[in-house]
Amino acid sequence: MSKPEEAKKSRSDRYYYWLAIRIAVDFGATIGIPAILAALLGQRLDEWLGSEPALLIFCLVVTFAITALFIIKKAKHYAKLYE
Repeated sequence: MSKPEEAKKSRSDRYYYWLAIRIAVDFGATIGIPAILAALLGQRLDEWLGSEPALLIFCLVVTFAITALFIIKKAKHYAKLYE
């Protein structure tokens, strides 16, 4: 048996369950928190400037793009932990 196979077999199922929970919580927070903050900020700016819903949409689009970059980075990190 090669070294990677031995290392993979030495990890218990518990490690992978906790990793899955950690990934779910991390990705949920990474997506949810910025989206909520962007929606609140966009809504307040639209009310203040009377530009409804332009700034709300702009904030959400910018947040989506930035969040996508963070998700890609985190997915690569978790892929290494899974191996």
